[in-house]
Amino acid sequence: MSEEVVVKEEVREEAPPPLAEMLNGLPGAPTSAQVDAWKEQHRYVFVSGFSEEELYIWRPLRRTEWKKLQELVTEQKLDQYKFEEKVVEKCLLWPSLTDLGALLLDGKAGTISTLNEQILHQSNFLPPALAMNLVQKL
Repeated sequence: MSEEVVVKEEVREEAPPPLAEMLNGLPGAPTSAQVDAWKEQHRYVFVSGFSEEELYIWRPLRRTEWKKLQELVTEQKLDQYKFEEKVVEKCLLWPSLTDLGALLLDGKAGTISTLNEQILHQSNFLPPALAMNLVQKL
């Protein structure tokens, strides 16, 4: 009998290109100085890329903003889709809200919902199982 040699391919994840490189050539893209200012102001700043042309820079939702949104939901002024839009509207740093309006009208159907999920996740709204994995006994 011959022994089979199993060769595992090493999976290398390439580091994403620097943000400045990703934004290069996009109309109205923020400068590195603007991104640094956002980091200073908001502490955490993220970028989501659906394609090379579909990049969004955003920040997490604050607790006070969450509470105000919940009040609107309780008063039945926001359905699920309007809620998602409000979350993205509050946290989106780039592109501008004017561009967001175009996205709401003509953008791909899942963009706002996906950005909403990403924002909520980075705002520490986690599924219970994942939240429990973050707990350690001392």
